[in-house]
Amino acid sequence: EGVGSIWNKNSWHWEEKNYTEKSKNFLTENLLTISVDAFTPRASEIKISKVEEIKGSAVITIRKKKQLYIYDFEIDCKWEAHEKEGDKECTGSLKIREFHQDDEGEDIEIEVTADTTDDYSDEVRNQIKRTVKSHIDKVLDEYKSFMKQIYDEEVIKQDQLQRAKEEEEMKKAEQEKGHVKQAIFEEAKKKEIEMKERESAMKAAAVEIDASNKGTGSVWNPNSYFWEEKNWNKWSKEKLQELFGSFKHTVPCGTLEVTNAEINGEASISIRKGKKIYAFDFTMTLKWSITLKEGEDEQKVTGEFSFPEISNIALDDGEEVQINLEYKTGMEHRDKLHDHLRGAVFTALRKNIEKYSTEFKEQGS
Repeated sequence: EGVGSIWNKNSWHWEEKNYTEKSKNFLTENLLTISVDAFTPRASEIKISKVEEIKGSAVITIRKKKQLYIYDFEIDCKWEAHEKEGDKECTGSLKIREFHQDDEGEDIEIEVTADTTDDYSDEVRNQIKRTVKSHIDKVLDEYKSFMKQIYDEEVIKQDQLQRAKEEEEMKKAEQEKGHVKQAIFEEAKKKEIEMKERESAMKAAAVEIDASNKGTGSVWNPNSYFWEEKNWNKWSKEKLQELFGSFKHTVPCGTLEVTNAEINGEASISIRKGKKIYAFDFTMTLKWSITLKEGEDEQKVTGEFSFPEISNIALDDGEEVQINLEYKTGMEHRDKLHDHLRGAVFTALRKNIEKYSTEFKEQGS
Protein backbone atom coordinates (compact mmCIF):
# COMPACT_ATOMS: atom_id res chain seq x y z
CA GLU A 1 0.00 0.00 0.00
CA GLY A 2 1.43 3.39 -1.04
CA VAL A 3 1.57 6.50 1.11
CA GLY A 4 1.44 9.93 -0.53
CA SER A 5 2.11 13.43 0.79
CA ILE A 6 0.23 14.95 3.74
CA TRP A 7 -2.02 16.96 1.40
CA ASN A 8 -3.04 13.75 -0.38
CA LYS A 9 -5.76 12.52 1.97
CA ASN A 10 -5.93 8.72 2.11
CA SER A 11 -3.31 8.71 -0.70
CA TRP A 12 -6.22 8.75 -3.17
CA HIS A 13 -5.13 11.32 -5.75
CA TRP A 14 -2.47 10.90 -8.42
CA GLU A 15 0.94 11.92 -7.10
CA GLU A 16 4.36 11.45 -8.68
CA LYS A 17 7.72 11.56 -6.90
CA ASN A 18 11.03 11.77 -8.78
CA TYR A 19 13.71 9.24 -7.80
CA THR A 20 16.03 9.74 -10.78
CA GLU A 21 18.99 11.12 -8.83
CA LYS A 22 18.83 8.44 -6.11
CA SER A 23 18.54 5.78 -8.81
CA LYS A 24 21.58 7.07 -10.72
CA ASN A 25 23.62 7.13 -7.49
CA PHE A 26 22.59 3.55 -6.65
CA LEU A 27 23.38 2.25 -10.15
CA THR A 28 26.75 4.05 -10.32
CA GLU A 29 27.91 2.86 -6.89
CA ASN A 30 26.94 -0.76 -7.50
CA LEU A 31 28.18 -1.07 -11.09
CA LEU A 32 31.61 0.18 -9.97
CA THR A 33 31.84 -2.75 -7.53
CA ILE A 34 31.84 -5.26 -10.39
CA SER A 35 35.21 -7.01 -10.64
CA VAL A 36 35.51 -10.49 -12.14
CA ASP A 37 38.34 -13.04 -12.42
CA ALA A 38 38.32 -14.84 -15.75
CA PHE A 39 40.68 -16.85 -17.96
CA THR A 40 41.75 -15.13 -21.21
CA PRO A 41 43.36 -17.78 -21.39
CA ARG A 42 45.49 -16.75 -18.42
CA ALA A 43 43.89 -15.52 -15.24
CA SER A 44 42.80 -11.88 -15.68
CA GLU A 45 40.88 -9.33 -13.69
CA ILE A 46 38.07 -7.56 -15.53
CA LYS A 47 36.23 -4.65 -13.93
CA ILE A 48 33.98 -1.71 -14.70
CA SER A 49 36.25 1.29 -14.15
CA LYS A 50 33.88 4.19 -14.82
CA VAL A 51 30.18 4.97 -15.29
CA GLU A 52 30.30 7.75 -17.87
CA GLU A 53 26.62 8.54 -18.37
CA ILE A 54 23.19 7.36 -17.27
CA LYS A 55 20.31 8.51 -19.44
CA GLY A 56 16.72 8.16 -18.29
CA SER A 57 14.44 8.73 -15.32
CA ALA A 58 12.75 6.98 -12.39
CA VAL A 59 9.54 7.88 -10.58
CA ILE A 60 7.20 6.37 -8.03
CA THR A 61 3.56 7.26 -8.53
CA ILE A 62 0.68 6.86 -6.10
CA ARG A 63 -3.00 6.58 -7.07
CA LYS A 64 -5.80 5.16 -4.95
CA LYS A 65 -3.20 3.92 -2.38
CA LYS A 66 -1.40 1.92 -5.08
CA GLN A 67 2.30 2.44 -5.83
CA LEU A 68 3.67 2.20 -9.36
CA TYR A 69 7.43 1.99 -9.96
CA ILE A 70 8.41 3.35 -13.36
CA TYR A 71 11.95 3.70 -14.68
CA ASP A 72 13.74 3.69 -18.02
CA PHE A 73 17.55 3.92 -18.27
CA GLU A 74 20.47 3.48 -20.66
CA ILE A 75 24.01 3.36 -19.23
CA ASP A 76 27.47 3.97 -20.77
CA CYS A 77 30.47 2.52 -18.90
CA LYS A 78 34.22 2.01 -19.30
CA TRP A 79 35.96 -1.29 -18.53
CA GLU A 80 39.54 -2.41 -18.10
CA ALA A 81 41.32 -5.78 -17.87
CA HIS A 82 44.82 -7.04 -17.12
CA GLU A 83 46.55 -10.37 -16.65
CA LYS A 84 47.30 -11.25 -13.05
CA GLU A 85 50.60 -12.91 -13.97
CA GLY A 86 51.50 -11.29 -17.25
CA ASP A 87 51.80 -7.95 -18.98
CA LYS A 88 48.73 -7.98 -21.22
CA GLU A 89 46.03 -5.39 -20.60
CA CYS A 90 43.27 -3.64 -22.50
CA THR A 91 40.36 -1.20 -22.07
CA GLY A 92 37.06 -0.53 -23.76
CA SER A 93 33.44 0.60 -23.53
CA LEU A 94 30.28 -1.13 -22.37
CA LYS A 95 26.72 0.05 -23.05
CA ILE A 96 23.72 -1.31 -21.15
CA ARG A 97 20.89 -0.92 -23.62
CA GLU A 98 17.63 0.70 -22.57
CA PHE A 99 15.88 -1.22 -19.79
CA HIS A 100 12.77 -0.59 -17.66
CA GLN A 101 10.87 -1.93 -14.66
CA ASP A 102 9.37 -4.93 -16.47
CA ASP A 103 12.67 -6.25 -17.89
CA GLU A 104 14.29 -9.41 -16.51
CA GLY A 105 17.93 -10.50 -16.93
CA GLU A 106 17.41 -12.19 -20.30
CA ASP A 107 15.70 -9.04 -21.62
CA ILE A 108 18.68 -6.77 -20.86
CA GLU A 109 21.20 -6.33 -23.66
CA ILE A 110 24.78 -5.05 -23.56
CA GLU A 111 27.20 -3.83 -26.23
CA VAL A 112 30.94 -4.36 -25.65
CA THR A 113 33.75 -2.73 -27.65
CA ALA A 114 37.54 -2.71 -27.12
CA ASP A 115 39.95 0.16 -27.68
CA THR A 116 42.47 -2.23 -29.31
CA THR A 117 42.20 -5.10 -31.77
CA ASP A 118 44.11 -8.25 -30.82
CA ASP A 119 43.48 -11.76 -29.51
CA TYR A 120 43.60 -10.70 -25.87
CA SER A 121 41.05 -7.90 -26.38
CA ASP A 122 38.73 -10.26 -28.26
CA GLU A 123 38.87 -12.85 -25.48
CA VAL A 124 38.19 -10.21 -22.81
CA ARG A 125 35.19 -8.94 -24.78
CA ASN A 126 33.80 -12.50 -24.91
CA GLN A 127 34.36 -12.95 -21.18
CA ILE A 128 32.48 -9.71 -20.45
CA LYS A 129 29.49 -10.97 -22.45
CA ARG A 130 29.60 -14.37 -20.71
CA THR A 131 30.69 -13.54 -17.16
CA VAL A 132 30.37 -9.82 -16.41
CA LYS A 133 26.84 -9.73 -17.87
CA SER A 134 25.50 -11.92 -15.03
CA HIS A 135 26.94 -9.46 -12.47
CA ILE A 136 25.28 -6.56 -14.30
CA ASP A 137 21.96 -8.47 -14.23
CA LYS A 138 22.38 -8.90 -10.47
CA VAL A 139 22.95 -5.15 -9.93
CA LEU A 140 19.85 -4.27 -11.98
CA ASP A 141 17.80 -6.85 -10.08
CA GLU A 142 19.01 -5.32 -6.79
CA TYR A 143 18.06 -1.90 -8.15
CA LYS A 144 14.52 -3.16 -8.77
CA SER A 145 14.37 -4.25 -5.11
CA PHE A 146 15.80 -0.88 -4.08
CA MET A 147 12.95 0.91 -5.87
CA LYS A 148 10.34 -1.32 -4.22
CA GLN A 149 11.79 -0.80 -0.74
CA ILE A 150 12.42 2.93 -1.00
CA TYR A 151 9.36 3.59 1.16
CA ASP A 152 10.79 1.85 4.22
CA GLU A 153 8.96 1.37 7.49
CA GLU A 154 10.52 4.42 9.11
CA VAL A 155 9.31 6.78 6.37
CA ILE A 156 5.80 5.35 6.48
CA LYS A 157 5.75 5.46 10.29
CA GLN A 158 6.85 9.12 10.32
CA ASP A 159 4.22 9.94 7.74
CA GLN A 160 1.50 8.15 9.70
CA LEU A 161 2.52 9.93 12.92
CA GLN A 162 2.34 13.29 11.14
CA ARG A 163 -1.09 12.46 9.75
CA ALA A 164 -2.32 11.32 13.18
CA LYS A 165 -1.04 14.56 14.71
CA GLU A 166 -2.86 16.70 12.14
CA GLU A 167 -6.08 14.71 12.55
CA GLU A 168 -5.89 15.14 16.32
CA GLU A 169 -5.40 18.89 15.92
CA MET A 170 -8.40 19.05 13.59
CA LYS A 171 -10.58 17.12 16.06
CA LYS A 172 -9.50 19.43 18.86
CA ALA A 173 -10.34 22.50 16.80
CA GLU A 174 -13.74 21.03 15.95
CA GLN A 175 -14.48 20.33 19.60
CA GLU A 176 -13.50 23.88 20.59
CA LYS A 177 -15.88 25.25 18.01
CA GLY A 178 -18.63 22.73 18.69
CA HIS A 179 -21.32 25.29 19.44
CA VAL A 180 -20.51 27.18 16.24
CA LYS A 181 -20.65 23.97 14.23
CA GLN A 182 -24.02 23.06 15.75
CA ALA A 183 -25.47 26.42 14.75
CA ILE A 184 -24.10 26.03 11.23
CA PHE A 185 -25.51 22.51 11.06
CA GLU A 186 -28.99 23.67 12.12
CA GLU A 187 -28.92 26.47 9.55
CA ALA A 188 -27.75 24.08 6.81
CA LYS A 189 -30.49 21.60 7.75
CA LYS A 190 -33.10 24.34 7.53
CA LYS A 191 -31.85 25.41 4.08
CA GLU A 192 -31.80 21.78 2.92
CA ILE A 193 -35.48 21.37 3.87
CA GLU A 194 -36.35 24.60 2.04
CA MET A 195 -34.41 23.44 -1.04
CA LYS A 196 -36.16 20.06 -1.09
CA GLU A 197 -39.55 21.80 -0.88
CA ARG A 198 -38.49 24.08 -3.75
CA GLU A 199 -37.32 21.09 -5.83
CA SER A 200 -40.64 19.28 -5.25
CA ALA A 201 -42.52 22.34 -6.45
CA MET A 202 -40.26 22.61 -9.52
CA LYS A 203 -40.76 18.95 -10.41
CA ALA A 204 -44.52 19.29 -10.13
CA ALA A 205 -44.52 22.30 -12.46
CA ALA A 206 -41.70 21.16 -14.77
CA VAL A 207 -42.30 21.12 -18.50
CA GLU A 208 -40.27 19.49 -21.23
CA ILE A 209 -36.85 21.12 -21.53
CA ASP A 210 -35.03 21.47 -24.83
CA ALA A 211 -32.50 18.60 -24.56
CA SER A 212 -30.37 20.07 -27.36
CA ASN A 213 -29.10 22.96 -25.22
CA LYS A 214 -25.56 22.57 -23.92
CA GLY A 215 -25.32 21.79 -20.25
CA THR A 216 -28.93 20.62 -20.04
CA GLY A 217 -29.77 18.10 -17.33
CA SER A 218 -32.83 15.91 -16.72
CA VAL A 219 -36.41 17.17 -16.83
CA TRP A 220 -36.55 17.29 -13.04
CA ASN A 221 -33.48 19.61 -13.05
CA PRO A 222 -34.83 22.99 -14.31
CA ASN A 223 -32.13 25.29 -15.67
CA SER A 224 -29.67 22.45 -14.90
CA TYR A 225 -28.94 24.17 -11.63
CA PHE A 226 -28.42 21.15 -9.38
CA TRP A 227 -25.48 18.73 -9.53
CA GLU A 228 -26.22 15.79 -11.79
CA GLU A 229 -23.74 13.12 -12.94
CA LYS A 230 -24.19 10.68 -15.81
CA ASN A 231 -22.12 7.55 -16.37
CA TRP A 232 -20.30 7.36 -19.74
CA ASN A 233 -18.26 4.21 -19.08
CA LYS A 234 -19.95 2.08 -21.75
CA TRP A 235 -19.62 4.68 -24.52
CA SER A 236 -16.02 5.48 -23.57
CA LYS A 237 -14.83 1.88 -23.46
CA GLU A 238 -16.53 1.13 -26.78
CA LYS A 239 -14.92 4.23 -28.34
CA LEU A 240 -11.47 3.31 -27.00
CA GLN A 241 -11.92 -0.24 -28.31
CA GLU A 242 -12.88 1.21 -31.68
CA LEU A 243 -9.77 3.41 -31.76
CA PHE A 244 -7.26 0.91 -30.37
CA GLY A 245 -8.69 -2.63 -30.63
CA SER A 246 -7.96 -2.81 -34.36
CA PHE A 247 -5.12 -0.27 -34.45
CA LYS A 248 -2.59 -0.80 -37.26
CA HIS A 249 0.57 1.05 -38.24
CA THR A 250 3.22 0.48 -40.89
CA VAL A 251 6.71 -0.29 -39.55
CA PRO A 252 9.97 -1.22 -41.32
CA CYS A 253 9.42 -4.49 -43.24
CA GLY A 254 5.92 -5.06 -41.86
CA THR A 255 2.76 -3.83 -40.15
CA LEU A 256 2.05 -3.55 -36.43
CA GLU A 257 -1.40 -4.82 -35.46
CA VAL A 258 -3.03 -4.63 -32.03
CA THR A 259 -4.36 -8.08 -31.13
CA ASN A 260 -5.99 -7.23 -27.79
CA ALA A 261 -6.96 -4.06 -25.93
CA GLU A 262 -7.55 -4.22 -22.17
CA ILE A 263 -9.22 -1.03 -20.89
CA ASN A 264 -10.05 -0.21 -17.28
CA GLY A 265 -11.39 2.98 -15.75
CA GLU A 266 -14.37 5.29 -15.73
CA ALA A 267 -15.85 8.34 -17.42
CA SER A 268 -18.67 10.70 -16.52
CA ILE A 269 -20.31 13.97 -17.56
CA SER A 270 -21.62 16.14 -14.74
CA ILE A 271 -23.85 19.23 -14.86
CA ARG A 272 -23.97 22.04 -12.33
CA LYS A 273 -25.47 25.50 -12.80
CA GLY A 274 -25.83 24.81 -16.52
CA LYS A 275 -22.15 23.96 -16.96
CA LYS A 276 -20.80 20.60 -18.13
CA ILE A 277 -17.87 18.92 -16.41
CA TYR A 278 -16.15 16.13 -18.35
CA ALA A 279 -14.05 13.58 -16.43
CA PHE A 280 -12.31 10.35 -17.42
CA ASP A 281 -9.52 8.25 -15.95
CA PHE A 282 -8.38 5.04 -17.70
CA THR A 283 -5.50 2.60 -17.82
CA MET A 284 -4.93 0.55 -20.96
CA THR A 285 -2.75 -2.32 -22.17
CA LEU A 286 -2.43 -3.11 -25.87
CA LYS A 287 -0.97 -6.42 -27.03
CA TRP A 288 0.56 -6.15 -30.51
CA SER A 289 2.11 -8.30 -33.17
CA ILE A 290 4.36 -7.58 -36.16
CA THR A 291 5.07 -9.99 -39.01
CA LEU A 292 8.38 -9.00 -40.59
CA LYS A 293 8.82 -9.94 -44.24
CA GLU A 294 12.25 -10.02 -45.88
CA GLY A 295 11.96 -11.73 -49.22
CA GLU A 296 10.14 -15.00 -48.63
CA ASP A 297 11.10 -15.17 -44.94
CA GLU A 298 8.58 -14.19 -42.26
CA GLN A 299 9.37 -13.62 -38.58
CA LYS A 300 7.04 -12.51 -35.80
CA VAL A 301 7.69 -9.90 -33.10
CA THR A 302 5.19 -9.43 -30.24
CA GLY A 303 4.90 -7.06 -27.31
CA GLU A 304 2.75 -4.68 -25.27
CA PHE A 305 2.07 -0.96 -24.97
CA SER A 306 0.89 0.04 -21.50
CA PHE A 307 -0.73 3.36 -20.58
CA PRO A 308 -0.56 3.98 -16.78
CA GLU A 309 -2.85 7.04 -16.99
CA ILE A 310 -5.25 8.38 -19.60
CA SER A 311 -7.13 11.18 -17.86
CA ASN A 312 -8.75 14.52 -18.62
CA ILE A 313 -6.61 16.11 -15.89
CA ALA A 314 -3.33 15.12 -17.57
CA LEU A 315 -4.54 16.11 -21.06
CA ASP A 316 -6.00 19.42 -19.86
CA ASP A 317 -2.66 20.21 -18.18
CA GLY A 318 -0.88 19.64 -21.48
CA GLU A 319 0.98 16.54 -20.24
CA GLU A 320 2.17 13.99 -22.79
CA VAL A 321 0.46 10.64 -22.30
CA GLN A 322 2.99 8.14 -20.97
CA ILE A 323 3.39 4.93 -22.97
CA ASN A 324 5.55 2.00 -21.83
CA LEU A 325 6.92 -0.39 -24.45
CA GLU A 326 7.71 -4.05 -23.76
CA TYR A 327 8.88 -6.76 -26.17
CA LYS A 328 7.60 -10.32 -25.61
CA THR A 329 9.22 -12.16 -28.53
CA GLY A 330 11.58 -11.28 -31.35
CA MET A 331 14.05 -9.23 -29.31
CA GLU A 332 16.66 -9.75 -32.02
CA HIS A 333 14.69 -7.33 -34.22
CA ARG A 334 14.59 -4.61 -31.55
CA ASP A 335 17.21 -2.37 -33.20
CA LYS A 336 15.25 -2.34 -36.44
CA LEU A 337 11.93 -1.43 -34.80
CA HIS A 338 12.60 0.42 -31.55
CA ASP A 339 13.05 4.01 -32.79
CA HIS A 340 10.03 3.72 -35.08
CA LEU A 341 7.79 2.30 -32.35
CA ARG A 342 8.74 5.02 -29.87
CA GLY A 343 8.45 7.67 -32.58
CA ALA A 344 5.80 7.35 -35.28
CA VAL A 345 3.72 4.65 -33.54
CA PHE A 346 3.66 6.46 -30.17
CA THR A 347 2.59 9.65 -31.99
CA ALA A 348 -0.30 7.83 -33.72
CA LEU A 349 -1.43 6.27 -30.42
CA ARG A 350 -1.42 9.66 -28.67
CA LYS A 351 -3.44 11.19 -31.55
CA ASN A 352 -6.10 8.51 -31.03
CA ILE A 353 -6.26 9.42 -27.33
CA GLU A 354 -6.74 13.08 -28.28
CA LYS A 355 -9.47 11.99 -30.71
CA TYR A 356 -11.26 10.11 -27.92
CA SER A 357 -11.02 13.18 -25.66
CA THR A 358 -12.41 15.47 -28.37
CA GLU A 359 -15.32 13.17 -29.25
CA PHE A 360 -16.08 12.56 -25.57
CA LYS A 361 -16.47 16.30 -25.00
CA GLU A 362 -18.95 16.40 -27.89
CA GLN A 363 -21.24 13.93 -26.10
CA GLY A 364 -24.16 14.76 -23.86
CA SER A 365 -25.17 17.77 -25.93
